[in-house]
Amino acid sequence: MIRPQKWTIPLSFTPEELGPHNLSIGIPPQFGESLTSNNAVSLSLKVMKDKIRILMISGSPSLSYRFMRMAFKNDPSIDLLSFVVLRTPSDIINVPLQDAES
Repeated sequence: MIRPQKWTIPLSFTPEELGPHNLSIGIPPQFGESLTSNNAVSLSLKVMKDKIRILMISGSPSLSYRFMRMAFKNDPSIDLLSFVVLRTPSDIINVPLQDAES
């Protein structure tokens, strides 16, 4: 039995425009090759800008916080960092406004 050879060929592609792109990659048939249908592949990709970074801080784990967090997490163009700061009324420290600004 003849074992197929495996080759790795590095390819580079630098898109010049945002949006969807259809690419086709193929190699010519090789001597003695009996199956040539696997010599080409077509693929689609979507070129986007860098991810949008969002820092979301909430004072309680509310339904609106959960909704927004899931909406942001399901968007591949968003890099989300979220925190819930749990505070009780006894944790609140009243700071005069002039002290908080400095």
